[in-house]
Amino acid sequence: MERAGSAVVDSSVLICLVKIGRLVILKELFQVVLIAESVYEEVVVQGKLSGKKGISTIEKAIKDSWIQPVTTDSRQKHEAGKYRDKWGIGQGEAESIALAGRLSLPVILDDRNARHLAAIMEIPYSGTAALLLKALQQGIIDKRAYFASLRDLGQVLWLSPDVMAELIRLAEEIEK
Repeated sequence: MERAGSAVVDSSVLICLVKIGRLVILKELFQVVLIAESVYEEVVVQGKLSGKKGISTIEKAIKDSWIQPVTTDSRQKHEAGKYRDKWGIGQGEAESIALAGRLSLPVILDDRNARHLAAIMEIPYSGTAALLLKALQQGIIDKRAYFASLRDLGQVLWLSPDVMAELIRLAEEIEK
């Protein structure tokens, strides 16, 4: 199995994967995971201040350099501000999309409006649940771990019944 190059991830992806104990999937799927400055601020800095569990896991990934925070310059912050205002998305999603667009990388985020914006901008995107499916397809996790992870993800992230049914159907088609 060969890992993809890099991807940009939003806060929800990091938070959800930490909560279900599957952050390492990002490391297995991508050589480098980039996070925008506001994502770092929201997840690590604010997470530590509020005593959130799992922050040390993300900090270790940053120390090991497979998750890399990227400083957002004033032009990108302005661009992200326009996305935020027009699309009603958070600063982290807006900066993640701006970063992915600037670097021509895929972005992984769960917010519906942010995904619509990425689609309009022709930035490849997916969500946390799709990462789990990709990990199954690539043999990173087996079906048992996939279904357990999908169940756990459904406890921390709303997935529509149609999306959940499709994720189950696609997994059942995999021979492994």
